[in-house]
Amino acid sequence: MVVKTRREEYAALTRAAIVDSARTLFVDPGYADASIDAIAAAARVSKGAVYHHFADKRAIFEEVLRSELRSGIEQVVARTAESQHRDGFDGRAFALAGATEMLTLFGTDPVKRSLLQQGPAVLGSERIRRVDEGQVLPLIRAQLTTIAERGQLRPELPIPLTARIVYGLLLAAAGAISADPDPDAASEAATRVVDRMITGLFVRPEDR
Repeated sequence: MVVKTRREEYAALTRAAIVDSARTLFVDPGYADASIDAIAAAARVSKGAVYHHFADKRAIFEEVLRSELRSGIEQVVARTAESQHRDGFDGRAFALAGATEMLTLFGTDPVKRSLLQQGPAVLGSERIRRVDEGQVLPLIRAQLTTIAERGQLRPELPIPLTARIVYGLLLAAAGAISADPDPDAASEAATRVVDRMITGLFVRPEDR
């Protein structure tokens, strides 16, 4: 077990305070209007302390986005974990539950929705894709692996490629939801679309 020094603990607390303050300001008034001075003031640290931890405002935004993605993934895992260990495991239902949680979180949660909407303009489309993919893709691979281990994923489908395709589908769906003026209704509709599109990945009950 690694024990942090007092200085390391203080540095971690300072960094967390900067990220928390920036998260609030990046949502309202938004990234463009959230200055380093305002972030420092909200975090109750000096401007120099902000630059000690982050090269620039874009780096802070990326850290905030990574933090939101991590927390979202943790929620998805927690909410789908129980169904993974039930008797009568249903791979399609398990996959759809995970997809629904992701679409709800990333499409309708106001903080995540705002950050993802601003992300391409702040970091560029390619960078935002890599950040998002690095967080979400491992979860999709893990879920598909669980389904395959239960003999419910079609054996001819390679998990790495299948995971990337499913990730692309969910990314497009989340983007459509976040851009819709009625994200809750869009989330319900997108979930139905995703269900229809992923159903063919799984072994039918009568074929098990």
